Amino acid sequence: MIKVIVDKRTELLGIILLIIKYKKRYPSLVKEQGNDQYRDFIINNFSCYKKSKTIKIFNKLIKKYCFNYDHQFIYFYS
Repeated sequence: MIKVIVDKRTELLGIILLIIKYKKRYPSLVKEQGNDQYRDFIINNFSCYKKSKTIKIFNKLIKKYCFNYDHQFIYFYS
């Protein structure tokens, strides 16, 4: 039997990358899978955090260190 768990840390990274529109910046790093309902739910409920300190820091990490996370968030886009 395979134990499946959801790790809130990886979920948070996926949400952050979705609301900062990571796909538009780095389209070659995002594989589209087609989960419109989940993506729309995340955008509608978390976009209000776009200007938060956390997002600003995360954008600096991406810009300065070329940070990329290519696991969880690939399922958000269609």
